[in-house]
Amino acid sequence: MRPRALWGSGTGLDQKLLDLTTADDRAWDARLLRWDVLGSLGHIEGLRASGLLGVRDHARLRQGLRRALAAVDRGRLVLRPDQ
Repeated sequence: MRPRALWGSGTGLDQKLLDLTTADDRAWDARLLRWDVLGSLGHIEGLRASGLLGVRDHARLRQGLRRALAAVDRGRLVLRPDQ
């Protein structure tokens, strides 16, 4: 199975191009997933404090990110090599 980018159109990527441009990015992304979620939690706090994010949206995002963080900590949210 050829890897797909999370941000892509759903079509497969050329494996040689993927290897050249991402190298070991996926391995690092998997190791840093917890910190990425924590960073996103901090980011939405800043957006809320600046008035760019409403109370309801902030609450929904915060709840979802906290669930994601708990899933990462339990090993239920992981990045697979095919992502």
